[in-house]
Amino acid sequence: QVLQLDPNAKVLYRYRLGLNAVTLTSSSNVSSAIAKLAGVRRLEINETFARPMAEKVPTVTQPLEGPSSVDFIGADVAHKKGITGKGVKVGIIDTGIDYTHAMLGGGGDPAVYASVLPDLPNSLFPNSKVIGGIDLVGTNYNAASELPVAYVPRPDRNPLDEAGHGTHVAGTVAGSGDGLNTYTGVAPDAQLYAIKVFGKEGSTSDAVVIAALEYAADPNGDLNPDDQLDVVNLSLGGAYGTPHILYAEAVRVLSAAGTAVVAAAGNAGPVNYIVGAPSTSEDAISVAASVDGSFTNWKYAA
Repeated sequence: QVLQLDPNAKVLYRYRLGLNAVTLTSSSNVSSAIAKLAGVRRLEINETFARPMAEKVPTVTQPLEGPSSVDFIGADVAHKKGITGKGVKVGIIDTGIDYTHAMLGGGGDPAVYASVLPDLPNSLFPNSKVIGGIDLVGTNYNAASELPVAYVPRPDRNPLDEAGHGTHVAGTVAGSGDGLNTYTGVAPDAQLYAIKVFGKEGSTSDAVVIAALEYAADPNGDLNPDDQLDVVNLSLGGAYGTPHILYAEAVRVLSAAGTAVVAAAGNAGPVNYIVGAPSTSEDAISVAASVDGSFTNWKYAA
């Protein structure tokens, strides 16, 4: 029916578990007609938001000293009790994960990372730490572009991080540090899934993030949620995050099914009363950063 209204319309994603919905692109002048089609209960505009940015950190020239953020939040106490995330599957919904990184199951050779073609599968992924994942958009995706070649997602099976932020988050969650140059993450024995929702540059959109939540409910896509993830982390979102009904519904369904949805309260700094969607969903665990003398990297809110 949509194609009869607009022959150039294209379905981008189909949701079956988190939502009974589709995402499509079409001419804006037929949106009101689409909303009136039989079986269409609600029509929402797909909105975009910018990527979280990974800051450059100085090269370590001497062994690390003092407490890490793991100690600061008390996770070191959990580690001593044997609580290290073993058996827990965590989805990192972000810019992807550098699975060649030494902290994340790879060999740590920059030349190997540089040799990987990001839109093609390879023998390096999955590995023992990053055991699964998907690129939902492709390298050239940019939701804010006016060119269909950029704003139409082209998913592939290689979720290599091309921007850095997702790798930073993955290291915080489950990285294996050496105690000299790198710190171990909060849950070092957790298994990671790289769910890539950003291209190499540019922004992403609501539709892509909801597709990521759909993937978390059924990673192998067989419509049987016996492989659903235990936790998903979203260190992303739009500032002044008015709760979107479709976000809220997808988060509610996934949470009710047993996946903890952890989302950044914001990635724009320590500014009062600014909370980002989708952390504004009632069923999400909204996490802000703590800031004190030694821990001031507030841009990494979750």
